Amino acid sequence: MFYSSFKGTPVTKCVILVCTAASIAVLSMEPNKAELYKSSLKDTLLGLIFSQTIFQSFSDLLCGTVLMHKYRILEKQMGSGKYGSFILFAASLGGTTIKFFSKSFPNIKIKEGPFPLLGALWAYYYAYVPELNIFHSTPIKPEDKKYAHFSDKSGVYLLALHMMATNGLSTFIPSSFGVAIACLYGASKLPFKKFLLPQFVRKFFSLVFYPFIEQTDHASEARKQMLQRSRRMRRETNRNG
Repeated sequence: MFYSSFKGTPVTKCVILVCTAASIAVLSMEPNKAELYKSSLKDTLLGLIFSQTIFQSFSDLLCGTVLMHKYRILEKQMGSGKYGSFILFAASLGGTTIKFFSKSFPNIKIKEGPFPLLGALWAYYYAYVPELNIFHSTPIKPEDKKYAHFSDKSGVYLLALHMMATNGLSTFIPSSFGVAIACLYGASKLPFKKFLLPQFVRKFFSLVFYPFIEQTDHASEARKQMLQRSRRMRRETNRNG
């Protein structure tokens, strides 16, 4: 059931796989070794990439991956190629912006992690994913007949708000950068929407991650075939009986 929900969203599966593996690897290290590892990659391209994929706690990892799973509907709307380009654009520009911000304002601590990416995905989710199930709670002011507005997206908003504000400015600032990056990417007068990953880059990622991406789909398809076979056998048994 969980694997089948990823069907048609290979980029989402790749991002969650990379973030989960990198985060668990770093969080499993001893604190001194983890700090030494981070300091050795500081001010390098590899360090910039890792800073946008590693969550700093298991609770952040859980909430972040749940949100990424919820945002998979954007990949279905945009297409995997376009969605992958948006992910790369948001993560790279977000990481670069945070790096310059940290150097300009060293007194403000910024929490490392894919918060700019989550902020950008939240902005796109808010703007382009429609509300399917809308319902109202008990009235706020009965005399004015005003009701609190809720929908199927309300839970995502609450979880995203928790991620953005969980550590004050250290997470709110990078998440806000992500929202600004999404607005920049979606601006009609700017050419960023036309950006697509080069063909060789897409081929590289497909070769590296294909076994991890497609294995679950094959397993789910096999389970579906077994269920269909068992249902046919039951029908034939009922007919003969």
